[in-house]
Amino acid sequence: MQVWCSGSCGRSPVCQPARDDGIDAVAVNEEPLIGGLCIIQAKRTKNVVSAETVRSVAGIVNDKSASKGIVVTTAWFGKASWDFAPRNRVELFDGRHLKALLLKHLASTP
Repeated sequence: MQVWCSGSCGRSPVCQPARDDGIDAVAVNEEPLIGGLCIIQAKRTKNVVSAETVRSVAGIVNDKSASKGIVVTTAWFGKASWDFAPRNRVELFDGRHLKALLLKHLASTP
């Protein structure tokens, strides 16, 4: 999870399991101007992630006054999720993008 946090939430965030509100992790980037709270929800599934999941994360982002939310999955998102997310400070990473991110990180690790 630390690899994911450093790539998606800023340079040097503090990332920890949340274990509440259905959130999988919370990252805090303390850099002035660009930092803030980042809510992370991970879904390991073979099926499409529901738009309701993305809406739920957006609600938590709003409730916690977070700078953004991230939903990452091994599967994919439907059109409703892709349409909703950018308007509500939520970034989506599907299985294809997750694989590319992991390959990029592994290639740069000695």
